[in-house]
Amino acid sequence: TAHENLGDIYAKMASEAYKKALEVGPQSNEKVRVKLSLINGLIGKSPRVAPAPTGVAPARAKAAAAAVKRGKQPTAQTVGADNQEREAILNAVYGWVKSWSAQDVDSYFGHYADAFTPGLGVTRQEWFEYRRLRLTGPTFIQVDISAPKIQMLSNNRAQVEFRQAYKSNTYRDSTVKRLVMTKQGNGWKILYEESIQ
Repeated sequence: TAHENLGDIYAKMASEAYKKALEVGPQSNEKVRVKLSLINGLIGKSPRVAPAPTGVAPARAKAAAAAVKRGKQPTAQTVGADNQEREAILNAVYGWVKSWSAQDVDSYFGHYADAFTPGLGVTRQEWFEYRRLRLTGPTFIQVDISAPKIQMLSNNRAQVEFRQAYKSNTYRDSTVKRLVMTKQGNGWKILYEESIQ
């Protein structure tokens, strides 16, 4: 318990130091922003409730979330993909969301491509260890997505954007997420992901 408390103290100190680094240094320092986000996710003491999503009517977002729970998926806006491919891509994305909400670590990681790289100087192994902690730490996780838009980049690569609402017992967030999907074998896997808003 003492060592855990000491770890919490150091994590809080690190959070304050990264905030100060952003105050006195360039605001565009993405490496510092990523580190701050990781630390804040570990602390989880002060949940941040994001404002209502812009550009998505609350009733529409609520209806989309309800449709997912009933086993139906909101209609996606699609550019350059036939219905069969669109359905396969959406099934992959919703499978990822389901695994995340169920805190099923093995299934969740199974939705990432062999060539997936987290970027921003974070190694694949560091990212996987961090994500494992984020999946198993909370007592519950609920992830809902709405208004997915699919754009085919090539025959075996697609970009998917959607509004993502995340909620757990320690943290809440709402963001616009972008996934780059790649066709691997008979299915679609996540090659790259980022929050863009």
